[in-house]
Amino acid sequence: MIYFGIFNQQVNYMTKLRELYNVAHIDAQNCNCLIENAQHDSAVVSQGYLAAGIIISAKFLFNPLTKIKLFNDGKKRLEDLIAQNPRAYELFYIRYSIQKNTPSFLGYNRNLNTDRMILVNFFENSNDQILKDHILFYLQNTDDLWPELTKS
Repeated sequence: MIYFGIFNQQVNYMTKLRELYNVAHIDAQNCNCLIENAQHDSAVVSQGYLAAGIIISAKFLFNPLTKIKLFNDGKKRLEDLIAQNPRAYELFYIRYSIQKNTPSFLGYNRNLNTDRMILVNFFENSNDQILKDHILFYLQNTDDLWPELTKS
């Protein structure tokens, strides 16, 4: 019974982080809420959402130097997490969605095709329906639904 309670808390926590991530781009308050919630957990995926929040927070700043510093800090954190955790598929989703929405002049879009292939493979081989549904929600709401995912 205790294990179920801990598992249920973790699922609820991840659901909250995912929901916050979905709205972090809207305004600074939502973005800060994502950062505040993610920074209190050392789990790899939580740290991925923290890195994403840092990247997104640059959007709401005015000083170009501060914007670039925050963007690069978040990017480094996310890249380091992916390098250290190559089987944490949610990190590839986070990076894909960040790169898909990053202005091209920043040059942070080189992993789009690779991440897409990794995520298609994840969809074909994983039983994690909760994460699949979260990724599909993003893809459907950004008009970026891949043909490989509409087969099932």
